[in-house]
Amino acid sequence: MSDPATDKSQKKLGLTLGFIGALLWGIFPITTMVLTTTLKPLATTALSTLIAALFFAIIITVKKSWDKFYFTQTWRAMVGASLFIGVSYYALIYWASNQTNPGNVAILILMEIPFSILILRYLGHETLSSREIIGALVMISGALFVLIPGWSNPAKSWLVEAALVGATLLPPFVNNLIKEARKVTSAIHLMFMRSLIAGSILLLLSHYLEGSIEISSISEILPLLLFQGIVLMGIEKVAFIESINLIPISINLALHCSSALFTLILMYFFLDHTSTWYQIAAIIPLAIGTYLLSTADETPTQTPL
Repeated sequence: MSDPATDKSQKKLGLTLGFIGALLWGIFPITTMVLTTTLKPLATTALSTLIAALFFAIIITVKKSWDKFYFTQTWRAMVGASLFIGVSYYALIYWASNQTNPGNVAILILMEIPFSILILRYLGHETLSSREIIGALVMISGALFVLIPGWSNPAKSWLVEAALVGATLLPPFVNNLIKEARKVTSAIHLMFMRSLIAGSILLLLSHYLEGSIEISSISEILPLLLFQGIVLMGIEKVAFIESINLIPISINLALHCSSALFTLILMYFFLDHTSTWYQIAAIIPLAIGTYLLSTADETPTQTPL
C-alpha cells in the first residue's frame, strides 16, 4: 500500500513541474513566430529539435548514462514520439505559427484537452474525479471562445485552424506510450532519441521541400534559436515528461492550458499585439479550470475515463 504522505508529495511535485512547463510553453508560440519570420517553418523546427538533441546528449554524457537506453523495451515510445510528436505535431505548429498570431496558436492547441479526455475514456488508462471533469470542461469552453469566432470568419484561413486542431489529436495516443516507457528509462534518454530521430527527418524534409538553409539567416537568430532548442524544447519537455509520471496526463494537459494566459500577456507587452475580445474572454474559464484541476481530490472516482 502506498504512503499517503508520499503520494501527496509526488502530486505536489508533479503539479509544480506542470506549472513550470506551462510557463515555458507560453513563450513557445511567441519565439516560434519570431523565428519563422527569418527561417522557413520546417528548417526552424529541424534546427530547434537538433539543438535539443545536443542538449540532451550533453546531459547524458555528464551523467555517464549512455548504457541506460533500454531500447528494446522503449522503442515503440521512441519511434511513436518521434514521428507523431517530433515530426508531425511540431511541424504543424511551426507552420501555423507562421500563418497566424501567437495568441490563436496558444489557445487553439488547447483542443488537446477534449481529445485527450475522450481518448483516455476509450482506452480506460486513467480515472478522473468529478472536480477534474468539470475543470477540464470549463477549460475547453475557454478554447471555444477562440475557435467559434475564428471558424465563422471567412477572412481567416480555415486550413490553419484545422491543422492546429488536427495536430492536437496526435499527442494523447503517444503520451501513454511515453508514460509506460518512463517506468524503465529516464526522460532525458527518451527526449534525446525523439529529438535526434525527429530532427534528422525534419532536416531532410526541409532540404527537399524548402531548399538549403542559409548560414547568414541562422547567425541572425542564433541566440533565440538556442533558447528555443535548449529551454523550450529541452527543459520544458523534461518537466512535462516527469510530471506525467507523477500525475494523470489529463491534469497535466489542463495545467498547460494556463500557458495561453502567459502567451497573451507576452503578446501585449512585447509584440504590441492587442488581444481580441474572444481571447480575453477565454482567460476566465481557463483560469477557473486550472484551479479546479490543480486542487482536485487526491482519490479520483473509480469510473474510467
